[in-house]
Amino acid sequence: MPDLQHQVQQLLQQSDVPRALELCGQACRRHPADPAVWNLQAQLQLMTDDYNSAVKSLLRLVRLEPENTAAWFYLGVAALKQGRIRRSKECLHV
Repeated sequence: MPDLQHQVQQLLQQSDVPRALELCGQACRRHPADPAVWNLQAQLQLMTDDYNSAVKSLLRLVRLEPENTAAWFYLGVAALKQGRIRRSKECLHV
């Protein structure tokens, strides 16, 4: 995972977000039980305003780590950006 994070950081410095997302997607397929790769992918998807994909990644992340408050927070934010107020409140416990 540290190698993936390093590669993604380098790609982001080069403004190559599509390639960074591609690397994360490959890592998610290779390591579907690794919450760190889902988290990284979700953060990139949120950066690019791809809220539909981010919600899917974050749902996978909270299934792997149900106590991950940051994941629930970002899931609530992504739902809010989609206009899903009720879902957002559920995620944020508002």
